[in-house]
Amino acid sequence: MVRMTLYAMMLLGFAVAAGTGEHKVSATVRSAVTLARVGGVREVVVGFEGKSDGLLQGTLDLVLCGSDGATVATYRYGEIAIGFGKQEYHLTLPYWETFVLPGMRYGGYVEVRLVSRSGGILRLGRWDPSSSISSGRGLVIGLCEPSSVGGTQGMEVARSIRLGNLAPKNEESSSWVARLVESLVRLDPDRMPDSALQYCAYDVMVIMPEGLAGLNRRCLDALSTWVAGGGSLLLVPGRGLRDAQADFLNGLRPGEPLVRAEPGRGLVLCAAPDRAGYLRLRVGLGSVVLVFGGTKAWKGFGVRRRREILAYLWRVRHDQIVLCLRHGAWDGSLQKLDTNRDACGVYRQALQQWKGRSKAGKKSANLNLWPLRLSCLSGVWEIMQPGKVRLLPFRYIVAILVFFLLLVGPVDYVVLGWLKRRVLTWITFPAACVLTALLTMVAARVFIGHEDHRRSLIFVDVDRNGTPLREQALKMVMTGLSRDVKECYAGTLVAALPRGMVTRGQMGMYVSNDSAGGKPLLFEGRIPLSYTLHRYMNQWDPTFECTTCFDSSRKLPAIAWDKVDETLLRRGSAAAVAKKLLAAGRPSGLRFVLVLRGGAMVDLVPAAGGQWHQRPAVGGVERAVWEATSRPRVGFYAVAAQVSPGCSSFMESLAMHDESDPDDVVVAVAVTRGDETLVLRCRYHLSGSVSAPEERIR
Repeated sequence: MVRMTLYAMMLLGFAVAAGTGEHKVSATVRSAVTLARVGGVREVVVGFEGKSDGLLQGTLDLVLCGSDGATVATYRYGEIAIGFGKQEYHLTLPYWETFVLPGMRYGGYVEVRLVSRSGGILRLGRWDPSSSISSGRGLVIGLCEPSSVGGTQGMEVARSIRLGNLAPKNEESSSWVARLVESLVRLDPDRMPDSALQYCAYDVMVIMPEGLAGLNRRCLDALSTWVAGGGSLLLVPGRGLRDAQADFLNGLRPGEPLVRAEPGRGLVLCAAPDRAGYLRLRVGLGSVVLVFGGTKAWKGFGVRRRREILAYLWRVRHDQIVLCLRHGAWDGSLQKLDTNRDACGVYRQALQQWKGRSKAGKKSANLNLWPLRLSCLSGVWEIMQPGKVRLLPFRYIVAILVFFLLLVGPVDYVVLGWLKRRVLTWITFPAACVLTALLTMVAARVFIGHEDHRRSLIFVDVDRNGTPLREQALKMVMTGLSRDVKECYAGTLVAALPRGMVTRGQMGMYVSNDSAGGKPLLFEGRIPLSYTLHRYMNQWDPTFECTTCFDSSRKLPAIAWDKVDETLLRRGSAAAVAKKLLAAGRPSGLRFVLVLRGGAMVDLVPAAGGQWHQRPAVGGVERAVWEATSRPRVGFYAVAAQVSPGCSSFMESLAMHDESDPDDVVVAVAVTRGDETLVLRCRYHLSGSVSAPEERIR
């Protein structure tokens, strides 16, 4: 018997080898960046090498597995054909958290599979992503410069704007490295992303002269959209500009062209730098630094000028800028916490940890820069519960219990006694239990129903003309029946949130993407351009997700953002601002208006007669909007007020207000539309233009 089994295994192995002998293929997977960015998209490069003639066709699957080997999610990219030679595919993986606690190791892996049309599976290899997952806050700087350019000028520019250059230098410097890990990624112009969402893999982009000259219009349009949505860009233009580059540069400052055509010289920069030798621009929610004179001018910048540029690109808080310029480092003692925005104690715990270490003689280097989730999520969960669901009334529950007791008590005793068949109790009692359970299920379905329930909290950030810059949403889906749910996404990043993080305030360093019932997620298509998400949902078990997109097609209410000027924001009341915004009429479903300035928050609700009532305390959606827009000055947000766009369970990219800057104002208007709560936000800078940090602080 043993010999026959071994003989059969040998025949099976020979058959497999014969079936694949004509197509010898090897596969490799590597991360597009050395260490992934916290909250950013995850890009990988899948390479194939065909070592024999012929064409191997099939569906490319990337299977994401947990540390126990169980499948968490499958990314089905689509049909591919592998021939002789090498070929590469640049893929954006489905979201999973790229952050673990120091000392921990992520034990999962990604397996590459090729599925034939007949259903056969060819496993081509595994990739261990632990080497690209940071045990701290991962920051990524992208450098656009052709590899053919000699020298290290581009890398020197990128290294000089690392946020770690402003970190305190003391005896604890080794522990600082474990909390902030920065990667530099060099990209050829022909490998630059042509989708704005793909730029979410980077915190700051650096474009050198040769890199700018090699970018096509599609890449430049995507870069412009990403910057307007909150990205940071250091631009070092050179000569030889073409129409595509000129349109991109002029789009950074509408109404005041940066490039113009001159006879005999072609397209040249016409903008004048400020006294520092560079130009700083606010483009939507983003920050742009334009360096005149190419790399030669950059080399001429002193340490102070480079610190100014660094602080501006990383959106360093107003109260930290002077310290960074004078001493070259921020101060962790400037952390400040408003307990009204810390419902679950997330920030308080991080602040107490820092204070404890500070008393022990360990100073600013111990600043907790790890990502912190929104403390208000537990309160948001209470608001996002479906309002149409009717729970089974208590009197019905009591009636069912009384019916059950009567059935198994007097009725069973009297009836079986009259029949002289009390031995049948072994049958009637289980039957009564089943009947009661069925009755409870029927009653519950009558009250709760079979309808699906969806609730959303949607943030749409607009400019002063009301043009949408980006859209970020927190969504809840609860199905009336246990079933598979299919959702289509186009130009959108999606991140699944575990229920425990939302409902119980749990903090997970690694977020599993498994759906309800333990069934893995299935992504089909091209992430993030166009794809479908399949997942299994249990009945009445809510599922949460975050989404991010730049092209919002949502119809927005008419709000006069451009009518609010600097004089009104400086001297007028919050009620006057609300009246000016909604002078054309209050939109249907208006809930409240929030005005944030210099750490102060005014919450206005509409009252009768066109008046506004100011609430002394906030909660629910108002608290969520306040905390999401202006993160408490704890940890990383004691240094920076804003990060570049991303999509993760931490939702850090929602922040856009610097409460330490008296000239920074954000106005938010919340409108309810059915099961959606739409929050429109617009940011104002009272200075009117970007001045030098020293002038702003004075």
